[in-house]
This record gives sequence, C-alpha cells and structure tokens, in this order.
Amino acid sequence: MTNKRLTRRRFLVTNVGALMAGAFLRSSLSGQQPTNDPGAAYRSGRRSLFQLSPPPGKPLPTKTTDTGIRVSGDRAERMLTHIAEAPGLKRGELVLCAEYGRIEIMDSDDDQIRLQIRLESNAGKAIEDTQIRAHLTSDAEDFNVRVWHETQGFGRSVRPCDVGIRLQVPSFGSYKIDAIANHGCVGVHRLTLASCKLRGLVGIKVQQVKGYQGGHDLNNVIVSGDLDVATDAPQGFGNAWIHGTMRVVSSCKVTARTNEGSIRLSFSLEPETGIDVIGRSDEGKVLLIGIAEDPRTLKSGSEAHRRSEGFEGKRIQVAVHATSSRSDVTIVSPI
Repeated sequence: MTNKRLTRRRFLVTNVGALMAGAFLRSSLSGQQPTNDPGAAYRSGRRSLFQLSPPPGKPLPTKTTDTGIRVSGDRAERMLTHIAEAPGLKRGELVLCAEYGRIEIMDSDDDQIRLQIRLESNAGKAIEDTQIRAHLTSDAEDFNVRVWHETQGFGRSVRPCDVGIRLQVPSFGSYKIDAIANHGCVGVHRLTLASCKLRGLVGIKVQQVKGYQGGHDLNNVIVSGDLDVATDAPQGFGNAWIHGTMRVVSSCKVTARTNEGSIRLSFSLEPETGIDVIGRSDEGKVLLIGIAEDPRTLKSGSEAHRRSEGFEGKRIQVAVHATSSRSDVTIVSPI
C-alpha cells in the first residue's frame, strides 16, 4: 500500500484526517498476510466520530414513524420521521452531525418541526450497525433539535451507511445552527440565522463518478449573527465549494474557507449597512463586484480588500473574509 493510499484511508473517516486508524494500515505495509478485517476505521459498528449529549429542555410531543430496514437487491434503506408541533416557539438551536450523507435544513410552511433521517447502504447489516440518536426538546420559547449517530456501519466492500438528514423548521423563527457533514456537506435554505457554523470535508460520493459532488449551500438566508463556513479536506481530496446568497440585518462576521473548492457569496444589504471584504486565493482568482465603484479581478495568488464608502459610520457593519487555497473567490454586493 502506498503512502498516498494510507493517507487517503485515514482521511476519509475523520473530520480532520486524524483518526488513529493507522495501526492496521501500518501493519499492512509491514508485509503481514492479508485478512478480511478492514481495520478499525472501517469496521462496521465502530464508534462514531460524533458523540453528543441530549439537549436541555423537555421532550416535545412527537409523532415518530420508522420503516424498519428494507432491502431490495444490493440496496438497503431505513427511514425515520419525527414530527412535532412548535406553536409559540420563537428560537431554535439545531445541532446535526453525520459522517457520511448530506444535511439539509430549511423552512416549513407551518408550525411543525419535521425531521427525516434516511439511512442507505448496500447491506442491511450496515444500517443495523448505525445507531441513530434524535432529540427534540423545548424550554420556554426556545426549542432544540439534536441529531447524531453513535455508531457507523459499513456494508459490502466497506461501503459506509449514509445518514441523510432533512430538517424543516418554522420560517418565522431565528436559529443557531451547528452542523457537520463530513462526506456530503450542508445546505441551509430560507432561514434567519442568529449564528451558523457549517463544517464538512467533501461532497457526496456518487458511484462510478470520479471525485465528489457538491458543497455547502446557503440559499436566501437572513443573517443576524456570525457565519462561519468551511470545507476542511486537504488538497487532493475533493473540491467541495461554498455558495451563498444572503441578506444581512445585523452587524456580523462572515467567514468562508476552502482548500480546493470555489467560494461564491452574494450579499443583499440595506442602505444603513457597510461591508468590509477581504478575498484571497493562493492559486485561483479573486473577484469583488459592487463593493466599490469598479469591480476588481486579481490574478492567482492575490488578496483583495475592499470597503464600502462610509463604512465606519454605518449602523450595520459586515466584515467578510473568504479564502481558498486553489480555487476562485467571488464576492458580490450592490453598492
């Protein structure tokens, strides 16, 4: 096994490429006889990287359905659905984690919280070995949703069990979001964000397609607090991007960081808002549009800094810092 392959195996199962699965892999390099054991990192039912505790508050009355494990040929799946009423709840704290699978968080058109967890693999045993934890609680006018899996299952050919999470929450609330999806990234749609931290490594793996697909997506969100978004895969392991369209209504910091993926952020600002932008790319281009009188495009390996006129005197001040190691950075904000 080459050193490159060794590094890849370690990386693919960790949030920063540092899971100590190397003992088995190092032994593979030592010339020992091969075994059917894939190693601790890929052993079905191993402890997940994400270990959380239930959130505070009282459990919300919830209607729960579970399809059980359904197998058809080389496809196995299980669907868990939780539905809770949330009248009078004005704020939410949403903490969601998945090693493999994408997370989508979006608005609902009523007072309900709808949580859907889809587990998929090529063997029922992989789903059986993936233990899901989901909690919906309330405390006064606040509610909490916390989802993770305590164990990670693997099917045939060490194909992981994907845990896809889809959460709908009332559109009128204000939300604090902390979400990580190592292999899939996160989408947030049409919500007001009091704070938001998104982490991921690569996009979704599509069978027989080279590389990974997708990245973090912020779609028509309202930003009222700090936003911190990153794809942390080392170079050579995927180009997960960060794309966002947002309206800012309060002073905040917006930070976006990738290695190989592109960054494209578009801001809609009120007249009393000023914006200060730093864009940098070591190998890609930096394009800042609308932040000053003329758009500026810088060549690879450059940093651009623009500040809107009268920034210091504005009631709302937005500081944006977007950096990519290898891809383009584009920031758009009308003057």
